Amino acid sequence: MSSEQLGGWSPWKEAGANEIDICKKVKAEVEAKTRRKFPVFQPLDYRSQIVNGTNYEIQVYVGNNQCAALTVHVAHQKEPQLGKVVLFSLPGVDFF
Repeated sequence: MSSEQLGGWSPWKEAGANEIDICKKVKAEVEAKTRRKFPVFQPLDYRSQIVNGTNYEIQVYVGNNQCAALTVHVAHQKEPQLGKVVLFSLPGVDFF
């Protein structure tokens, strides 16, 4: 039995193939919404919420010590729908 409540958010997990695919599909829309081109667009981690489809919050490294926090909704067998995008800096963070 899962400890998650129905409609509640999952714990944060490392992004996998599904989240990489979602990010590939919304990258152009993220760039248009932020009016920026990103040299890198690498999903790091995510959490999900089962509703009428699935809501995702995905943290994406976009290069230049910056990340984007994306909210995306994926209805059953539909294309991902981008919601909110928040950009934030990662000062003093080293990636290994």
